[in-house]
Amino acid sequence: CPGFTRTEFQDRAGVDKSTIPAFAWMSAEAVARASLGALGRGDLICIPGIGNRMMAGVVRLSPRAAVRRVLGMGAHRIVKVEGT
Repeated sequence: CPGFTRTEFQDRAGVDKSTIPAFAWMSAEAVARASLGALGRGDLICIPGIGNRMMAGVVRLSPRAAVRRVLGMGAHRIVKVEGT
């Protein structure tokens, strides 16, 4: 569960990267190091970065309806939709 990782994925997906704060991004190298470390420990799930882990905890404790609403609002801010 890498969160926002600096790759060409966002460009290809039409994500407006300017709407995502700089602190939310991780380098591909940092994500790979964390993932390989988790693999070596036998972890089934890897959430690299303290910010991503904190957000996962908040989401886990929040009502699903609230999570859906917030994620839906965020998705409309970061994804460029043709014709809108």
